[in-house]
Amino acid sequence: MNTQTDLEQVRAKFRDAGVQLRMPGGPFVVGVRDRAVLQMDIRKTRQGGVPREEVWLWPGEAEVKVLGVERRLRQLVLRVRESERTFAVRSWDADSRTWLTRRERVPGEERRFLVGMDERHLFFARVPKRTHHVREAHELLMPTRVHAAWRRGLDVKRQGEFFFIPVSDRERALIKSHLVRAGAAHKGRLVPVRKGQVLQTDRKGHFARQHLLIGIEQFACGDVVHQDHRTLVLSDWHRVEMNAESQVRVRQGHARWVD
Repeated sequence: MNTQTDLEQVRAKFRDAGVQLRMPGGPFVVGVRDRAVLQMDIRKTRQGGVPREEVWLWPGEAEVKVLGVERRLRQLVLRVRESERTFAVRSWDADSRTWLTRRERVPGEERRFLVGMDERHLFFARVPKRTHHVREAHELLMPTRVHAAWRRGLDVKRQGEFFFIPVSDRERALIKSHLVRAGAAHKGRLVPVRKGQVLQTDRKGHFARQHLLIGIEQFACGDVVHQDHRTLVLSDWHRVEMNAESQVRVRQGHARWVD
């Protein structure tokens, strides 16, 4: 449980990082009334007629603490400790025209998040291991293949949670063989970049001008676009790797993650 002093320290650290933070007076996620459960979100607001983004945080009975701040990047590492519990989530079912209630579980474990600005917008990313430092959190979020590619001096590119690694000769031959069999290179249309074999169907998906899924390996070429990021131009085929974030979009009613 946080004291008022603890929460003031959290506010001060967010200000130090240059990240807008709002702590409302109670739960704000629709359908969740349990005041003990932590809620976090990124929301768009207006100040003096100017649109801006804010991190919204209702700590509930969780302990929250900022462990590290990187002012130049406008990012920080946030630690969250909650006791295991279940809580009710109410949602409207349009088919039956009734309110439905389901139970969700808060994991009784410590979690750490990288929070802050990424190019144009605020983001949350669950860090897979413990760290106090923003730079180390970046390292922990990089896939093993990305580390290996950088060690070989390859020009690895990134857009949001996706990394793009120049293909090897073996991968280029695999792509060529696949395209010959498929009879087309998907030119001239946008297709979603996939996460593994799961199609990213949300409205904020990453889209590549040319995209191939061969088994569980995926490759992209051409323009890669996303509404929250600068367009990435790939002049040649690249392997697509997702970061090591273990929880990108949490569906539970007590938290919402946005990339």
